[in-house]
Amino acid sequence: MSAGNNVTVETLTLLEERLQRIDYALNGYNSPLERHQPTPQPPGPATARLRHLEKALQTLTLEHEAVANTIALHNTNPSLFHPGGPAEIAKTLPADSLASVVISHASLYTSTCTNLSAIQATPISDPSSAAELTKLQPRIEQISAKQEQQARQVAELRSRSAKAVEQWYSGGVLGMGERWANWEERSRDAEILIRRKEAAKKREAEGLI
Repeated sequence: MSAGNNVTVETLTLLEERLQRIDYALNGYNSPLERHQPTPQPPGPATARLRHLEKALQTLTLEHEAVANTIALHNTNPSLFHPGGPAEIAKTLPADSLASVVISHASLYTSTCTNLSAIQATPISDPSSAAELTKLQPRIEQISAKQEQQARQVAELRSRSAKAVEQWYSGGVLGMGERWANWEERSRDAEILIRRKEAAKKREAEGLI
């Protein structure tokens, strides 16, 4: 195998490893790339591997907005991802200026070293808990949909209860009040009529005597 072929194979291998790391960071174990290729395949031709990489990157771009935004940012501002090296900057500064820069930032080197050591000593959390949460996602969505349905049913019951109370008040309380008023009016009319008849009978009886 020629040196050019070795460089091509190593480059493709590095690209595949980087893409797998990105896929794992975004999706964990249950990733779409693993679903598309559940069993490891032996290395194929460079063109086939390159097509597979493009397809996998397209899958991540469609499923994750962050990947699409990063690619769009790279297309519009490639200099952000390929800045000038420190060697180029160092050539433009004299030695005394470089020394003053290093001395002024000495505390940053110490703090950065301490932070990196702390990060390196930090244990990586068990991914099984995240995998369990991912498995529970369908149940969580189902429970959320059920809660929304129950909330709609409760709102409907409240509306129906308010209408029932309104009908009871208008048809029961107010209607009964109107009936009592009608009965009292009829009772007064009947009482007046009875008194008139009794008075007429009394006058008639006194006239006969």
